[in-house]
Amino acid sequence: RLSAASDAGAPFLLAPRTPGWGRTDFEEVRRTTYADWILAAREAMAVASALCDRVTVVAHSTGAPVAALASVSVPVDALVFTGPNFLPAERDRSVRNLLVRPLIGRLLLAAKPIIKKRLRGGGRPTDTLNPETHRHGFYLLDFPTHPVREMWMMQGRIQREGQKWGMKSVLMVMGEEDQSVGPLLEQTDYVRQFLPKGARLESKEIKNAAHGLCGEEEKVLKEVAQLIWDHY
Repeated sequence: RLSAASDAGAPFLLAPRTPGWGRTDFEEVRRTTYADWILAAREAMAVASALCDRVTVVAHSTGAPVAALASVSVPVDALVFTGPNFLPAERDRSVRNLLVRPLIGRLLLAAKPIIKKRLRGGGRPTDTLNPETHRHGFYLLDFPTHPVREMWMMQGRIQREGQKWGMKSVLMVMGEEDQSVGPLLEQTDYVRQFLPKGARLESKEIKNAAHGLCGEEEKVLKEVAQLIWDHY
């Protein structure tokens, strides 16, 4: 999701669809790679930059490394990461190390093309704490393995290349009960190495919230929205 200031001063919002996502099945996402995600983000960021004087990119979860890598070639004013996924959760790291290996990774994909998402008490996924989301909202119980592998390979690319991102400030926002990605403090320290000189870095942990911040209660939504607006 891209937010930018128009010539008239009013915010202009652009919400591009990430290739492979926003469909009713997994067929497209099984064919796309993280390079497709980055290319789509670059194109959207270039459009926003052409239309507006100031651009803030708000990226959730795996969208965070996508936006960061896209900003290397299409600089923006600010990056806001919600539930950022630059590092996997500690319990996923041994699996990550196997899945990104060329031969073993392909064998694992063939053996287990779909994985089950972890659950909280009551059979609910770990995405949110809000029970209303699980009663009435949309969420996945299963997940294709291919994009998980692409996600972790993209994380490895960031580390290998070590390129500086193109922005003036970064805000990282994460739910206090987020079990889906690495801890906020660890990720904040990790991200610092990729910031250009003089860039500002802030982080904020949200109480009574997990990974899917947009699915939490209204109080959480308002707090996240205010943080984004203040940073913008």
